[in-house]
Amino acid sequence: MRLNKDMENTNEDADIALFDLKDFLIKNDAQLEEGQTFDSIIDECARPTVERRKLEAKTLILNSVKYMEDFDFKMNEVSMATATFFRELATKIDANKDKLKQTEIAFQVGLAQCGDHHDELASNQEDKLTAKVEEMRRAIHHVELNEKLQDCFDLLDQITKTYRNYNVEYIKIVEAHPQTMDTFFVSFEKDCMSQFRMLDESKRDEIHALFTKETEERQKKLEEEALKKYEEEKRLEEAKRIEEEKKNPAAAAKGKAPPAPAKKPAGKGEVEKPVVDVPKLEVPKI
Repeated sequence: MRLNKDMENTNEDADIALFDLKDFLIKNDAQLEEGQTFDSIIDECARPTVERRKLEAKTLILNSVKYMEDFDFKMNEVSMATATFFRELATKIDANKDKLKQTEIAFQVGLAQCGDHHDELASNQEDKLTAKVEEMRRAIHHVELNEKLQDCFDLLDQITKTYRNYNVEYIKIVEAHPQTMDTFFVSFEKDCMSQFRMLDESKRDEIHALFTKETEERQKKLEEEALKKYEEEKRLEEAKRIEEEKKNPAAAAKGKAPPAPAKKPAGKGEVEKPVVDVPKLEVPKI
């Protein structure tokens, strides 16, 4: 990684600068006090600062890398959430498209079945009428002729009633279709709006409970991330302190350890955790 390479180059430059400083002191015949050496002067006056700057640079690089990793992770979460949202919305739309297609098919099938049923019924009645007319032609006296004629009139009434019933049922199916479509589109709208958390007023309590649960989960995740960040910073500070103690034990002995943060009282069976400063999330208003 380029940042790590730059850090290595910077550390090498710092070590070269230390060597150049020592070489400068030697070549210029610097006056040494009794018991002093050029190495001791470098170790006491220059090297602690150099090592501290190296550690600070390392910490800065690590924090930068961590920030980029966190940023990538959060952007990935946002991208995944966005993709999931639109995928679920598309799934709802596709499902309702299929439902609309089935509704149209059911309407056309209903009309066809109505027509087929009455066509078959009227066809049978017309066949019977044709047969009765043929029987009238073969009637041998007026009494039989009158009976056949009455049968024909009855069949004509049945045929008229059949066509009338067909017309009534056809109109009923056609008139009911707009209401069926209205019902479908209302259901379609509710289904899609639920993806945007836009639901009926009757579900206010349910939505509030959902928002409360999601807010608690986000708050918990935020606290966990803050605690993880605190522990990482604490680990880096401890490593820095140990490094400084190795380089300059006398100065480290005079310093004091930083005060420990307050801890949140733990319940029974729980482990105490440090109190981290995180914003309190509010439940979204409905």
